[in-house]
Amino acid sequence: MSSFSIPTPSGSSAIPIVAPTSEKEPPKSPPSSKNLTANSKTRTCRNLIIHGYCKYEGKGCEFNHDLVS
Repeated sequence: MSSFSIPTPSGSSAIPIVAPTSEKEPPKSPPSSKNLTANSKTRTCRNLIIHGYCKYEGKGCEFNHDLVS
């Protein structure tokens, strides 16, 4: 049976632990849906790329379904 030894903490660590600063950073705003919608109109639908068709093409899929060969 092999024996295992647990290393004891030596007092120093690779990353020093410090208290957080009192400065508050403004929260990052998520991308606006306006930009996402404009981007999705130019992006080819993944279902079309992978499967060759999209069953949501006429039912609300917001991605581009034009095939460019």
